[in-house]
Amino acid sequence: MFEIIFFHYKVLLYNITMSEGKVYVNFGFFDYQNISSNIGDDVQTLAMIGILKKMNEIHSLKFHSGFDKYNCIINPEAKYILNMIPINRDFSSKTPQNIQNIICVMNGWFMHKIDTPKGRSKFTGLSKRKLFNNDLDWPPPSNIKPIFISFHINNKDMLDECYIPYYKLNEPIGCRDRSTAKYLANKGINSYFSGCLTLTLDNIYKNQKGNTKYSVDIPATDRSRYITHQQRRYASMNYMQRIPIAQNLLDGYARAKLVTTNRVHVMLPCLAFGTKVNFKIKKQNDPRLVGIIELINNKQLLKKTIDEIEQDFKTKVLVTIKKYYS
Repeated sequence: MFEIIFFHYKVLLYNITMSEGKVYVNFGFFDYQNISSNIGDDVQTLAMIGILKKMNEIHSLKFHSGFDKYNCIINPEAKYILNMIPINRDFSSKTPQNIQNIICVMNGWFMHKIDTPKGRSKFTGLSKRKLFNNDLDWPPPSNIKPIFISFHINNKDMLDECYIPYYKLNEPIGCRDRSTAKYLANKGINSYFSGCLTLTLDNIYKNQKGNTKYSVDIPATDRSRYITHQQRRYASMNYMQRIPIAQNLLDGYARAKLVTTNRVHVMLPCLAFGTKVNFKIKKQNDPRLVGIIELINNKQLLKKTIDEIEQDFKTKVLVTIKKYYS
């Protein structure tokens, strides 16, 4: 799959120099094939793409030919055309080095460990040989130009001293939760709480609310419909298969009367959509929730957080585009 997808981009990159008056920008987005069975990861990718679509400085987004239904023109008068390139979040070193200056927003949960005795990932159930190796594939290669916002560290090995210069080179680091911001600050890295990009999802169905109730990854009650975000089959799917599934789930939450869940990336989109959400804390003192949980019942703080993260994202993306494509 990597070879097929990136062959397309080699051809596209060769041809883009023929256009006049436009600037083609290599822009990465995360693919989770063979590393995640949680469709919530793709919800975060959709949120990132969604904010790009709100940027008046961007002309259009162009995806792989097998995914071109997601192509869109944002502002015909703008000059930046984003050539959207899939990057495996936990194995970014596989990204072809001949594709230069790939700007990539580092939003999401980093990174999976393969630490079970039989070499099987507790997250996907796939064999170790399909999950690369036991080494941490971090930091990304030099042709990936990171934008740190909505960044969450789960694997504490990422705080090893050998990685500190990489964070320092790319600071300030915008963090999805206050726990990650604190981890980095304790290492002398300029970090801050940005919040999660999924808070910026727009609800195009806000006038089409129904009576459906969903229970996501908790037992269904009160005639609600049960949904799960975690399925083993998702782990073998690429982004072209996973993103439409994630979009379909989001469309359901946007129209829902009530959603009950213990999933962070169900709860946060529901807050963005204005959908009533009953969030069940699965794990006390969960570091992912520090700075996020208080948004549920504080509309003023929620709005402030959404406005700030959206502006932060737009500013960082535009500055980075101009840096590498001026």
